[in-house]
Amino acid sequence: MGRRENAVAAGTRQSEALALWLRAQRERKGVTYAAMAKLTGDRFTASTLSRGASGRVPSRRLTLAFAAACDADSREAMRLGGFNHES
Repeated sequence: MGRRENAVAAGTRQSEALALWLRAQRERKGVTYAAMAKLTGDRFTASTLSRGASGRVPSRRLTLAFAAACDADSREAMRLGGFNHES
């Protein structure tokens, strides 16, 4: 499934937890970042999605798109990202 990802470079435990969770969802789904980009309707590029799971806190929109592309729990993604689910 492509090359191995770099280590998570997170500044906080929360951002590390989100990055690791996002990566786990992608791995569980078995998709590449390029395939995920297509699953988002090309709203996000493969490199943007990859950066979203790097340890820097991604935007709320990117986090939700990442979760949706992986058929993952968006509420859990919002919780881990520190986002209010309704906002």
